[in-house]
Amino acid sequence: MVRGRAIGLTTTHSAEGELVASFLIGSEFSRTYLLVDTGTDLVWWQCGPCGQCYKQIYHPIYNSTASKTFQNVDCTKDNSSCITEDPGFECIEEMRYCRYDVPYESGIRSVGFMASEVITFTLDHKLQRIMFGCGKNQIGGKVRFSGGYSGIVGLGRRVNPNYPGGYSLPSQFNATLFAFCLPSFDSGESSTLNFNKAPWPGATMAKLVPNYKLPQLHFVNLYKIFINDKEVPMKPSWWQFGKRFNGGVVEDTGTTITHFPEDFYILFRDIFRSEVEDIPMVDNPIEDFDTCYKDMDGSEVYFPVVKLYFGSKSPGSMLLYMVEIDFGLPMFDRVQVMERTHTTGSDDQTPAPPTRGERGCGQAFLETLAQFLSMFDTLAEEGLILLAPATSQAGEEHKLPLPVP
Repeated sequence: MVRGRAIGLTTTHSAEGELVASFLIGSEFSRTYLLVDTGTDLVWWQCGPCGQCYKQIYHPIYNSTASKTFQNVDCTKDNSSCITEDPGFECIEEMRYCRYDVPYESGIRSVGFMASEVITFTLDHKLQRIMFGCGKNQIGGKVRFSGGYSGIVGLGRRVNPNYPGGYSLPSQFNATLFAFCLPSFDSGESSTLNFNKAPWPGATMAKLVPNYKLPQLHFVNLYKIFINDKEVPMKPSWWQFGKRFNGGVVEDTGTTITHFPEDFYILFRDIFRSEVEDIPMVDNPIEDFDTCYKDMDGSEVYFPVVKLYFGSKSPGSMLLYMVEIDFGLPMFDRVQVMERTHTTGSDDQTPAPPTRGERGCGQAFLETLAQFLSMFDTLAEEGLILLAPATSQAGEEHKLPLPVP
């Protein structure tokens, strides 16, 4: 496992609304795209020869037997870094390997074993040896992994690399900071994923909230929400931690749709509907979505502006940080709708495209936290999240073309 501070720079871009990063793997420099997920703490990719692998669209499946830098991990040795205290990881002593079985909330899962390999950052060409999950069986039910990426790069919050959560890249790199800027998924532009460097000045800061039960997750204090000039009533119990550190608001780039407690969602939805004028709703929207609007023959439509306030209270002061989401932008080809749910976590399910004549409405968070929570500073236990909108002026050197598959 990597010791000391690693600095790396690679490209990111949007693939069907999901953020992926480009890496070169192994001695063969096999190019691969990995889904960027701040809600998980494991780096894994499909690892041939496979037992059950899904078809990848852009690149062949990585073959560990062809890489001279691939190394098995003997979990029976004291220095194996097989974190068996972490749920889903187990040392199979007779086989001498560290098995992992990681499920995701959407029902999909990756099963394989932990190994060591060298990855290369595509922009600065720095090489780093990391622990990763060699995915032999990627299991799906109703939902399946997208063929647009080979696996997932877990960017969970930095913890001790020998403790649960220690497989994340920030933990393995001992990265006190990682940063990325997220272009809109319909822009055709890409950006960068940086470790130990933040190239975008002038971002807004909001403190991360420590959670001792789930220290690897990025919790934030969502303090207020406005729809146009109307504040949505919020009970503190909806967002604050309970006695056992349950609850709270998690920033998770691997989740396409943000989830609300159902009672708050109903308040949010009703105010949002009342602010939408002259756009007829779809009578029978698709499953799980209850607020969808018709296309209006392709004419430009405008929706309410939603403002999120991320707050920090102290005895003598109160700081509020605001992110604004404007639905007056041209609509995209994907459904943008409100979902009624109260669960949180990593969810790789991508909403189905709208049927002809339907247009998404106001899922205020389809691209919000995933578009605006862009830079993370974990220097201290109460680190900082830096919020930079997708329109952040990063400088010409950061306006990179899409990586070529």
